[in-house]
Amino acid sequence: MKNFQLNIATRLILSFLTVLFVMLVITAVSLWRLQAAHQMTDYLVNRKLANQLQVADWLGASSLNGVRAIAIAKSDSLELEEYFSAKVTAGDAEIKALSAHMQLSATTPEEKAELATIARLQAAYLSTRDEVFQLKAVGKTQDVEQQVKARMEPAQAALLQGIRELLDSQKTQARQMAADSDQLYRNSLLLLNGLGALGVLIAALAAWLLIRTLVLPLRHAVTIAARVAGGDLTVETATRRTDEIGTLLQSLQQMTASLAGTVGEVRRGIVAIDATAQQMAQENVHLSDRTESQAGALQEAATSIEQLAAAVRQNAASALQARTLASSAAGHASRGGQEIEQLMAAMTGIVAGSGRMGDIIGVIDGIAFQTNILALNAAVEAARAGEHGRGFAVVASEVRALAQRSAAAAREIKGLIALSVEGATVGSRNVQSAGQTIAEIVASSQQVAGLINQITDASHQQQLGIEQVNQAVAAIDTATQQNALLVQEAVANADALRQQSEQLREAIGFFNEPSLQPGRLPVLLAG
Repeated sequence: MKNFQLNIATRLILSFLTVLFVMLVITAVSLWRLQAAHQMTDYLVNRKLANQLQVADWLGASSLNGVRAIAIAKSDSLELEEYFSAKVTAGDAEIKALSAHMQLSATTPEEKAELATIARLQAAYLSTRDEVFQLKAVGKTQDVEQQVKARMEPAQAALLQGIRELLDSQKTQARQMAADSDQLYRNSLLLLNGLGALGVLIAALAAWLLIRTLVLPLRHAVTIAARVAGGDLTVETATRRTDEIGTLLQSLQQMTASLAGTVGEVRRGIVAIDATAQQMAQENVHLSDRTESQAGALQEAATSIEQLAAAVRQNAASALQARTLASSAAGHASRGGQEIEQLMAAMTGIVAGSGRMGDIIGVIDGIAFQTNILALNAAVEAARAGEHGRGFAVVASEVRALAQRSAAAAREIKGLIALSVEGATVGSRNVQSAGQTIAEIVASSQQVAGLINQITDASHQQQLGIEQVNQAVAAIDTATQQNALLVQEAVANADALRQQSEQLREAIGFFNEPSLQPGRLPVLLAG
């Protein structure tokens, strides 16, 4: 095809020039639309919005000046009249300047007509205001008030209404121009989007042409090179291209043919060596597997014996600790028995002491009873003595009351001592029972200690025997491991030749020669 006569550089330059031309067209149209939008925005901001602000200021100044004029007409103060007169004069100058500016900026017939109407209303208002001021100057106050209500305020209202209509007209024109600007933006956006889509379409077409004529053939060439790098020497290339890609494909074909011839010669020299080396390696592998299996079984046996020895050592240590604890428990039980005996003796002494205290309280109770009788007799004798025995009778009464309280206290103490004696007796019986139980515990602890001593001695003997067995198994395991190492070394030496031949065979097997294929088709790259 004729396009294949162009080299790659020429195709790339043509594609880039096409894309650049489209970008220049889009840029020019964008600048044109931006300039139009700028002009409309500038007119809206610097003309319409400025006129709107001027009219708003005009309305404010006219309203304020009207309020000042009415204040002058209704005021009786000369100083206030002079103050507002100066303000009215300044306001008239400002209004005149704003009106002149609006006259100069008016461009449409509607604006000029509205300004003419406002000028007429302004002249009528100023004429009415001057007449009112003249009436006020000659002192006609009632006429001034009538003229203000009848003519001046309506004239001012008509003037302000005219200015408001002009302001509304300016706002309407500004909104319309803003809508026109927005429509211009939307139209420009649609135009630019269309040009952008056209540019993208042209760029995509250029990219598609480059991919079809350059990228895809290069990918095919890379695929062929990757297949050759992967060992596939059966690929053939046929092309009608005369550019750089065609030269590359021809060079790949020559390289593949040369490499296929070399690989075929090496492959035939490896086959015989590989068969012999593989047979020797298999026999050595079988011998190594059997030796390793025996070593593994012996290692498992050694591990089991070691675990058994550890368990026996643990049992011996536990038995020794149990013996110590049993001895300690027997000692504690013996001391507990001695302390129980001492407690029994103390409880017996408490019971005896409680009995003696009961006897003493009985004596005290008898003395209190005798004292009570004596006090009663003394009271009788004092009554017989009459007035002379009155003091003695009082003493006898106090002694009698004291004797009665002593007797009551003695009875209460006697009851408490009886309860104490009863509790001490019960406690003594319980202590005797506990002493018998502790004596039995001491005897049992001594028997347990004896049995644990026997278990400890047997565990120690068992530990010694298992350690001897473990040492014998370890010696056998060491010898077996040494034999396994010797067998592995023999296997490694016998396997060296097989590995080298296998590696060489695998290296040659990486290539897929044409002679190994029953049929092959050439890869045609026409672009």
